Amino acid sequence: MLWLMFAAYNERENLANLLPGLSNFLEGKIKDYKILIVDDGSTDSTKNIADSLDKPLPIEIISHEKNKGVGEVFKTGFSAISRLAGQDDLVVVLEADGTSDYTLIPELVRKLEGGMDIVIASRYIKGGAYRNFPLKRHLISHIGNVILSMAFRNKRIKDYTIFFRGYRVELLKKALSQYKDGFITSNTFLANTEALINLTKLTDKIDEVPFVYSYEVKIGKSKMPLLKTLFDYIKFLLTKRA
Repeated sequence: MLWLMFAAYNERENLANLLPGLSNFLEGKIKDYKILIVDDGSTDSTKNIADSLDKPLPIEIISHEKNKGVGEVFKTGFSAISRLAGQDDLVVVLEADGTSDYTLIPELVRKLEGGMDIVIASRYIKGGAYRNFPLKRHLISHIGNVILSMAFRNKRIKDYTIFFRGYRVELLKKALSQYKDGFITSNTFLANTEALINLTKLTDKIDEVPFVYSYEVKIGKSKMPLLKTLFDYIKFLLTKRA
């Protein structure tokens, strides 16, 4: 089983555009999959998105009563998948705003099935790139990844901050069992990098595939608070030892 996990906060319009195309693309390519949407207290009826689609899809939605932040979304989603999924199942995390290129899913799955524990859709390897990306966010992302690469020195990883990744459920189960509440402690966008760093301590079976991040497909503004996120990364680098 392949689990497709989306973190969503007021993403009803983006999901309505994204999910039908995703379903059509996966038909005949991925035999068995389930879509898990973790709705972080949205006010735009994101939690009812399944009812608005033209055809039924294998969607499960978990809704927070109020907005709790990205870290809580990851904890909720990973905990649910760890509880519901089989040991040999796979997870691909995508952004609900449509910027994750779902045509890469078969390649992520192929590498996971080939023995990798983590596969990253990377903007920073040959073939990866940004397209129509806001300059400020581009610079912060690039500088952040350079600093993280220098701090943690994992030769298998070039993109530490992207949400778009694939994991083996077996690895997530192991991490949740070993780290417990320490697996993800941040409640901001840093949670994504924190999870990756902790997972790399449990496996060296990591690979990347080139990913072109096309910002023009997104509807609405980014929900990332840039200054707060940058501060969180600085604090993380000062306190977290490689």
